[in-house]
Amino acid sequence: MEGAKQHKYFGREITAQDIEIIKWILDTYKNLSRKEIIYTVSEALEWVRPEDGTPRAWQCRVCLESLEEEGLIKLPEVKTQYRSKGASYLESITEAEAMTETEQIRLSVPKGAEENKLWRSYIQQYHILGYKRENGVSLRYFIVTGETELGCMQFSSAAWALEDRDRWIGWSKEEKAANLRLIANNTRYLLLPWARMPNLASRALGMAARQIQGDWLRTYGYAPAMLETFVDSSLYKGTSYRAANWIHVGETKGRGRYDRYNEQKLTKKLIFVYPLQKDFREVLLGQKPYRRMDI
Repeated sequence: MEGAKQHKYFGREITAQDIEIIKWILDTYKNLSRKEIIYTVSEALEWVRPEDGTPRAWQCRVCLESLEEEGLIKLPEVKTQYRSKGASYLESITEAEAMTETEQIRLSVPKGAEENKLWRSYIQQYHILGYKRENGVSLRYFIVTGETELGCMQFSSAAWALEDRDRWIGWSKEEKAANLRLIANNTRYLLLPWARMPNLASRALGMAARQIQGDWLRTYGYAPAMLETFVDSSLYKGTSYRAANWIHVGETKGRGRYDRYNEQKLTKKLIFVYPLQKDFREVLLGQKPYRRMDI
């Protein structure tokens, strides 16, 4: 439209569609703080550093506050009180004091009611999908540095109806029914707003790939041979998964993970997989034994 004002910040043009996405986020996640909104918008608009996929939070904040000054959006008030120790840690650092890539991180399985409650609260408060109780097997992780939680992961039962994945594996319906449990689905992945470490997302994914077989074996008596996940292509590009060498094998049909009868209609998502061992395909086809703990 002639005369319409252009919105451009730090070389990034904010389109009318981008503004509608920002409004949707603000309307949908009314309980998020201003800082949480900044990180959510940064990820949703793929406003990230190309070298490591971390959000350009400072640039995004300037953009959002400028849009608010123009009356196009309304941001939440700045919160000064935080309930978690991670959020307290956020208050003590500035944009220039982000953690370095040399910081040590580890994956920790939540233990006991309190740690599991904290994990659920982080997912409910900060993850775009919120918390949902999983049926079947499930393994959770905190991403931790020192005593500070930086993020959360969850791996659960694999999806049944994934045509592109099944074609890539090359198994029959009978083989899938017999061995589907040997795939673990990364159903939740969250980096908390105060996690400002370069390459953290891909580093944590790589650590999970190295650790999950042993943890799953100790928990359930057998080990998965492959991981899978879905990425909503309307919001994200799967940058962190690609950086961690996950393989893009296709997209979903807009159905639920357990929908065998094509009854659910959902947003289509990109499918990524990560083999955990060289002979994963033979294991999934039933041609080789899977790792298990004999009792």
